[in-house]
This record gives sequence, structure tokens and C-alpha cells, in this order.
Amino acid sequence: MLSEAPGLPRLWLMDDLKARPNGESRLRRLDAALLLRNGIAHGDSAKVRIAQEAGAQPTLASYRRHRSALNGLTVDMAAVVAHHLEKLTGDEPW
Repeated sequence: MLSEAPGLPRLWLMDDLKARPNGESRLRRLDAALLLRNGIAHGDSAKVRIAQEAGAQPTLASYRRHRSALNGLTVDMAAVVAHHLEKLTGDEPW
């Protein structure tokens, strides 16, 4: 999972996103979609196979499901960041 990639700093944002309804599922779908895209773009059939096993297919229906997960993540990210900023500043940021 992207949030657990070696060499990347652990971010509070990922823990908070995972704690939201459907958070872990959305992050897994995003990871699968990114892996599929990279596998196709770089001709890496192993990545494509792993992404397909994770549920990402090079089809319009699969794209729509993964787009829906990404849209949900953007709403969750806005809420998580707003909450964090409110804790830091005492004011609602938006």
C-alpha cells in the first residue's frame, strides 16, 4: 500500500484516512489503479497481473469504480485536513 511504502515518512494523514468509513478500501483501490497504470505505461506485465488480482482491470467499469474511490478519498482528505488544521489553529479552515 502506498501509505506503507519503504523509505516514505509515516504520515498522520494516512492513519486518519484509514479510520474513515471505507478508507482502507478506497486506499487499496487507489493503489491497485496506480499499479495497473504504471504496469501498462512501463510494459511491466507482473505489475499488471498484481493489479488485476487486486481488482483493477483495464476496463471502463473498473475505471469508474476506481474513480469513485478516488473521489471519495478527496472528500475524506479535505475533512481530515480541515479537522487537523482546526485543531492547530482553533478556526475552521473552510
